[in-house]
Amino acid sequence: MTITVRELIEHPRLNLRLISATDPAALDAPIIWVHQSELADSSAFAEPGEVLVTTGSQFPKPSAENQALLAKLAAEYAAGLRASGVVALGFGTHIHHAAAPEPLVRAVEDNGLPLFEIPLELPFSAIIKTVSQVLSQDQEATLRRANTAQRRLVAAAATKDPLAAIVSRTAEILGGWAAFVDADGRVAARSHLAVSGAAAKAAQDLAASGKTALWSTRTAGPLFAQTVRSGGDSPLGALVAGSALEFDPFATSTVLLAADLLAAFATKDVAGDSAMNTIRSAIMAELLDGNVGLARAVGAALWSGFPPEPVVLVCATGPLAELDRVMWGLAPFRAGARSRLAPLVFGRVGGAVYLAVPAVSAEEAAARLATAGALAVGCSGPHGWAEMAGARREAAGAAALAQAERGSRDTASAASLLDLLTPEELWAYARARLGRLLDPGKARRRDLETLGAVLEADGALGQAAAALGVHRHTVRRRLERIEELAGVSLKDPAAKHELWFAHQAALRADKGSSTRPETGTETGTVPISGKSPRAAS
Repeated sequence: MTITVRELIEHPRLNLRLISATDPAALDAPIIWVHQSELADSSAFAEPGEVLVTTGSQFPKPSAENQALLAKLAAEYAAGLRASGVVALGFGTHIHHAAAPEPLVRAVEDNGLPLFEIPLELPFSAIIKTVSQVLSQDQEATLRRANTAQRRLVAAAATKDPLAAIVSRTAEILGGWAAFVDADGRVAARSHLAVSGAAAKAAQDLAASGKTALWSTRTAGPLFAQTVRSGGDSPLGALVAGSALEFDPFATSTVLLAADLLAAFATKDVAGDSAMNTIRSAIMAELLDGNVGLARAVGAALWSGFPPEPVVLVCATGPLAELDRVMWGLAPFRAGARSRLAPLVFGRVGGAVYLAVPAVSAEEAAARLATAGALAVGCSGPHGWAEMAGARREAAGAAALAQAERGSRDTASAASLLDLLTPEELWAYARARLGRLLDPGKARRRDLETLGAVLEADGALGQAAAALGVHRHTVRRRLERIEELAGVSLKDPAAKHELWFAHQAALRADKGSSTRPETGTETGTVPISGKSPRAAS
């Protein structure tokens, strides 16, 4: 609704007359204000987009003697106006000049500026007021439009599927299309006209640029991509919008607001999913231990239902940050990408994320997890729900083999033999190798803590003592007692490795399954935590 030079000259209440316009396109230039000046050089006081009005008092009245001087002054004046970005010149007649001097008309034409005549009866203030009123109306209309857009976006955020609703509403407001591309490059939601390839490419360019926003016109139309971020350093993805028109401030602010709403929704969703994922993981552990009834009872509430038999168990191991991303990627915020695998049951148990999916979806589930390059993925064969313990060993073993085949040197992220043993097997090995060190009592727990610190320090007593907060002589005395209780010598490298594995097995069993057997009934064996095996679970 802004006013152009043409609309100002043709305004019915002003009675202005166009004198010259060598470039008709210049008449379509928008006006930001009207400025009056009688200076010989107004370029220092004019701004781009302004219309300058004058009575011409800075020019002498034309005569035969001053034609050369008048032409020189007019040329310098018009060139200054063009350089300052003035979009048109209005000349008030019958005050100092009956009409605009011919040298001035030619100079203004040479510089491509429209020139119009202002009649004597029209005060300059009338022109200024007219432009001011139009600009005020334009600003008011823009505010109304922005407020309407804000209300529509906020209403979309309150729907059952905020992600899809916000994206679709953004497209409607812009009269174009919109898409949300998640942090993994997948188009998780899009409007009906969205170009998935263009959206994914724009999000990729945005991530590569290191910026929070990016404009692009390399596709069929203008694009605007805005990072969606919820508090942390890692972005959740990007909101990409496309339009047949250039992105004006209103369109840009609409995308920014939509991105903020997505971030607010995601932040709330992350908090909820963090708690839900804790519960999902706990129930998944029960399921892998054979407690199918509990998982089936809460399947609809925690996941997307309960997969029918036969099911395949998919195991992913790797860095904790990647496993966290997997859990987040399976959350409801990623519903668009998750729905193809439904129903599925998932949770994080130990150092792995497990997915139980229908056998027909196993290949797609494994492929999706494998997109995270740092993860090793393995699958079990088809199983019934009562066979989850065996399925777990198969899936974890396959993940360990996948890690070995990739030749990864990141041993911390690789599945190990510990992942392939059940809690019962871990506890049995630990008891057989550590013997009386697993007896109950504060002294035995202290001995185990000392053994762990020494093994972690690779036998360096000073380092172990510092970690324990005791003197190295104290560590030495405890080691003598540990060697006696375990019946080994820590000077033997093979014995040292066996004790390390047994210690890790005891730690893993202590934090593992609730079905750990009550071993060592004669000595009252307890796990490292000092609790009874049943209480520790």
